[in-house]
Amino acid sequence: MTILQTFEANAKEKLFAHFHDCGYVVLENVLTPNEVGRYIELYDRNVEKFGSQNCWHPFDSQQLRNCNALVTSPEFDEVLRHPKILPVIEFLMGGPVCFSEICLRYMAPL
Repeated sequence: MTILQTFEANAKEKLFAHFHDCGYVVLENVLTPNEVGRYIELYDRNVEKFGSQNCWHPFDSQQLRNCNALVTSPEFDEVLRHPKILPVIEFLMGGPVCFSEICLRYMAPL
């Protein structure tokens, strides 16, 4: 698996090749510990407020997901627009992008 800590020019070919072959990339350590904490709190509030009776639905035997995350918690847009994440998304998609929604997913341990 290709893991990139930053989006560096010399890593573009490797990043794109992995995305092309696997359909995903892992960007490790792009969020600071404070940012991670903020998004965990936001996620927890979202689950508490919009739980399984509303927006959180079973995906398979181990997962719950909310595919209305930008509606229920618009602050999640900050993840997509993060200066270390958006340039990677735009590179992989071939230019400027627009999101109408994102899904949040909880995967229980096996």
